Amino acid sequence: MEYIPQLGSVMDTLAYSMLYFSYSIYEFRQKVIHEPDQEALYDTLLYFNQFRTAKRRIEPSEQFLPFFYYHGRYNEHFAVFKYFWEHISEASEDPNAFFDSMLSNDFYETCMHYYFDGVVSVSDLKEQKPAALLTAMAYLNRQGYCSDMFVSFLSDFEELTKQLIIYLKECFRRMESFRTKIITEIMPGLEETISESESAIIRMCSIPEDVPLEKQKYTIHIMDHLNLLSKRLSQSEYIVFVCASLSHALLLWGNSAYITLKSFGKDFGNDVSFDIIQHLRSGERTSAQLAKELFTSRSTTDRYIKALKDDQVIVVSRQIGTEVYYTLNTRYLLTLKSKIVRDVNDILEDIVKSSSSF
Repeated sequence: MEYIPQLGSVMDTLAYSMLYFSYSIYEFRQKVIHEPDQEALYDTLLYFNQFRTAKRRIEPSEQFLPFFYYHGRYNEHFAVFKYFWEHISEASEDPNAFFDSMLSNDFYETCMHYYFDGVVSVSDLKEQKPAALLTAMAYLNRQGYCSDMFVSFLSDFEELTKQLIIYLKECFRRMESFRTKIITEIMPGLEETISESESAIIRMCSIPEDVPLEKQKYTIHIMDHLNLLSKRLSQSEYIVFVCASLSHALLLWGNSAYITLKSFGKDFGNDVSFDIIQHLRSGERTSAQLAKELFTSRSTTDRYIKALKDDQVIVVSRQIGTEVYYTLNTRYLLTLKSKIVRDVNDILEDIVKSSSSF
């Protein structure tokens, strides 16, 4: 695989800034992806904390929050990451030019559509129409955002973006220096893990089996270092974002690598299975409790529980005597969410490409 070092530095620059504003959400994420009986938790924020407390640390201005805020409930990523994901090639070729491109109308529309798509006209926002601005602020309040932090974002986007670019370039420069020693230390182990776990990586990254992994490009990111990602550039070309703790990521997420849109449809499309999932949203249940609440026989309930458990949608939370309690598997749901978004995005990209060819 061809290694692209700068791309990982760009991603870590953006991820650091996101984590700075959304630390509490990722603290929660760190807790839910671990089984209760594990002897130790993998610190998903290890390198973030090291960079944040380093002697030459850098902190983003509070005004930059709209660019990096990760809500956790309403969005899969954050605004700047969405722009980055759509401009991977530019970011890998020349990071500084990529940052400069944020002064474009494309970046403005990406950010505004990220928050207000279907809510208010982006062109009206750009023209600073009072009604559009009031609608946007009201929407932010309803969704639980701190609307006060969006004033400059909505009223003086260009000037705020100029300041953002200055910050990103300096953060990127310091991030490259910070990463140098870490990457040198972890590279041998990562190369060995990639070689030993090629099939698992292909499954987790949704890369077709007929696409050889050794011919793909990859970079290493360390801020959220248990997150394995991939970006499809063409039918047979991918960039794999290898996390610093790849072996731990494979251990944590590998058992859910088979999750697909098809498996999602099977588990959530059946009425009884779906009802079980809905009831478990409010807390753990035994099979007897679920049978009573669903007005189904115990044998029918047990059969569907077994199917959901086999597919890792639900897990055993505890056992008291002969009573077994079940709960939703948060790890499964996090993986499912990521895969559905990625698969749907790939479908939409294909639709756009096929439309433009006519």
